[in-house]
Amino acid sequence: MFTHCQPCPSRQGRPLVRRVVCFLVPVLAWVFAAGALAAQAWAMPFEDEDSLADLRPVLTLGVFAFRPKPIIDERFAELGEYLTQHLDGYRVRVSAMTDIELEQAMAEGVLDFVLTNPTHYVILREHGKLSGALASMVLRDGHTPVYGIGGVIVRRADRSDLNGLRDLRGRRVAIAGKTFLGTYMAPAAELVRAGIALDSITFIESAQPVDQVITAVLEGRADAGFVRTGVLEDLEREGRLQPGDLMVIQPQQMHGFPYRLSTRLYPEWPFLAAAHVPPAVSHRVAAALLSLPAPHRAAQQAGIYGFTIPADYSSVEQAMRDLRMAPFDQVPPPAWSDVWQRYRPWIVTLAVAGVLVLGLTLVLAWNMRRLMLAKTHLQADRVKLRAHQRELDRLAHYDALTGVPNRRLLEERMSRAVARARRSGRLLAVCYLDLDDFKPVNDRLGHAMGDRFLIEITRRLQQGLRAEDTLARLGGDEFVVLLGDLQNDTEWEVVLRRLMEQVQQPVVMEAHTATVSVSAGVTLFPLDDADPDTLLRHADQAMYRAKQAGRNRFHLFDMTVDRELQAQHEQVLRLGEALRRGEFVLHYQPQVDLRTGAVLGVEALIRWQHPQQGLLPPAQFLSRLAGTALEIELGQWVIDTALRQCASWRAHDIGLPAQACVSVNIEGSLLLRPGFSQWLAELLQTHPPGMARCLELEVLESVALADVATAAGVMVDCRALGVRFALDDFGTGYSSLAYFRTLPLDQVKIDKGFVINMLDQPDDRNIVESVTFLAHAFERPVLAEGVETPEHAALLLRLGCHLAQGYAIARPMPAQALAGWLETWRRDRPWRQWQAQALDVID
Repeated sequence: MFTHCQPCPSRQGRPLVRRVVCFLVPVLAWVFAAGALAAQAWAMPFEDEDSLADLRPVLTLGVFAFRPKPIIDERFAELGEYLTQHLDGYRVRVSAMTDIELEQAMAEGVLDFVLTNPTHYVILREHGKLSGALASMVLRDGHTPVYGIGGVIVRRADRSDLNGLRDLRGRRVAIAGKTFLGTYMAPAAELVRAGIALDSITFIESAQPVDQVITAVLEGRADAGFVRTGVLEDLEREGRLQPGDLMVIQPQQMHGFPYRLSTRLYPEWPFLAAAHVPPAVSHRVAAALLSLPAPHRAAQQAGIYGFTIPADYSSVEQAMRDLRMAPFDQVPPPAWSDVWQRYRPWIVTLAVAGVLVLGLTLVLAWNMRRLMLAKTHLQADRVKLRAHQRELDRLAHYDALTGVPNRRLLEERMSRAVARARRSGRLLAVCYLDLDDFKPVNDRLGHAMGDRFLIEITRRLQQGLRAEDTLARLGGDEFVVLLGDLQNDTEWEVVLRRLMEQVQQPVVMEAHTATVSVSAGVTLFPLDDADPDTLLRHADQAMYRAKQAGRNRFHLFDMTVDRELQAQHEQVLRLGEALRRGEFVLHYQPQVDLRTGAVLGVEALIRWQHPQQGLLPPAQFLSRLAGTALEIELGQWVIDTALRQCASWRAHDIGLPAQACVSVNIEGSLLLRPGFSQWLAELLQTHPPGMARCLELEVLESVALADVATAAGVMVDCRALGVRFALDDFGTGYSSLAYFRTLPLDQVKIDKGFVINMLDQPDDRNIVESVTFLAHAFERPVLAEGVETPEHAALLLRLGCHLAQGYAIARPMPAQALAGWLETWRRDRPWRQWQAQALDVID
């Protein structure tokens, strides 16, 4: 810039010196300016010829240095080049800065764009130097975009005393500063939500870069540390942190989020424009950012996936306000208008409550006056109430019909009798009595006569007891007798027989006569060392045994039998638990045609994979389930599991023929259960189409003959679905021939007991031959179980039974072993040797 002198008023009158000075001043100014520009150019780093020739204006992008500045400069340098290519007439220069440097540069107006964390964005926005966010940054994990940012709370792997947020109370926690989202605000917000006061924790600020937080934790200068998500992964990739050195406290699982996380997610970094940047330039920068492709060198070098439309940062601002973070750490003085606006519902509610309380007080005062007047009337009624109380006590403890103690008073007397027997060492007999055939008497004579009959029976029982004994009526025709202070274990029997004889005497009521007998159950304490409720239950069980034995008798409770019943009950409970835990498995035994070697199917056989005893065969547990609801539930599980396994074999094409079936043994309780065919139809709907043709249900001959009509109806309904039926253990039922044609069967299976012994027992061989002939006569396929040796197979071929199953073919095997067996069976072809042996068998 040149400095010009003012024109002289008169050139002629000036001295020569002044003319020289007037000429030299602008020349010297130009020389000094040129020298300064040269010195400034000399001080700048050398660039290539294109840079020296680039005279475009420079737009400065300030990037928050959450890592060392050289790393940040290197990561975002290509982003500056990318923006330069999309901004004709401008050059973009990237400068890594700390938070304080960014704020100072924004205040001085030397920054045009800012890329910083969300917390810092909210702080910068309060200064009014920003025009708004142009885009939000999207990080990447390989080729996957990562949306959001959070915090990670870490500790050293050997610090087993820090497992949760509450363990951080009284600890030292390293942070990079309290103005950052991931390294402070997000974890601090989680602590506040967990009810942990922040002043109970000693925060050690290590300042940026955040690497210093990790160093402080590893060196033990801090018990834990807060870092933002992705830092741990970056340090491990750079080799500055070994996997496993640090553990995450309160790890979170976010779908699609690849980094370790301890908090909820917040929006990622915003790309901001300063207020002085022209809108046209800002729009071009925003368009360039949103168009940045993930494979671009700028995105890859920056470690980001690209940019997206500006996110909503209100959650960040709200969290900063909740944590009283600057610039929201100053609370304005409250105004009454603000209080009314914020707490208007509460004020109105309290006002209404005050009015209600006042109204209730007036009502209460009026009622108090009425109560005082009623007090005199209550005093007059006190005598009547006492009389009623005595009557209620009698009704509460004594039977209304007979006047003897009821169940409530019986429980009290039993407790005292048990305690007295325990102290004295003498026996206490608890007798549970039930009248036989009282209902016909009550129905024939009517309820009024029935009540009179019970009153008379009660009187007779009372006459046969001592004063210290107790007779109680539980309801209906059930009574309980307590016989205490017995000298021996037979004294009660004399008393009980006398009572039973008195009850059996005819009762005459007007013109009617009625006679009943008594069934009684007895348990003796302390031989039966139980509590009163259990003693009564044991006596009741013994009474039912007397009923089952023919009535008009008594039965003494047996602890050994009870323990066996209890053990059986516990075993059933354990089996139910095994079913819920998935401890039952199915093994499969192949069924083949001995003539062609074709595999017809497999039989599903249940096993129990016991956690302690190992693999148990069905003989060790199935018998315990007979007659229980668990027997039906387990049978349904076997059918469902077998169908699923068959569908899996077909899907994986292990070589099992398409027409092969899986056979399942079905108990009679399940087959004859109402609605079985409907349940089976609904089950088949849950499996792939066509699975009904792969299912064969094996019914025991004894089950089928127990209710032939019902069994035949159910089998017809199931066969309509496509399910096959086989008659298992054929030949053991006494009526098997009579009902052979009645049942809709697809196959007959000869009991393996006959097959195993047919080599040595001519009778068993004749049975096998007869059953085979009978099955062929009725055109039913027949299959022999128990083919244990090649000799069995050869003899069966001679007898005309070609379908077989047994150890000589294959033992029951897990589902995954079937494919290997199929390959071995087809490769070795053992049935050819058996066919050759069949020619040499001597009848």
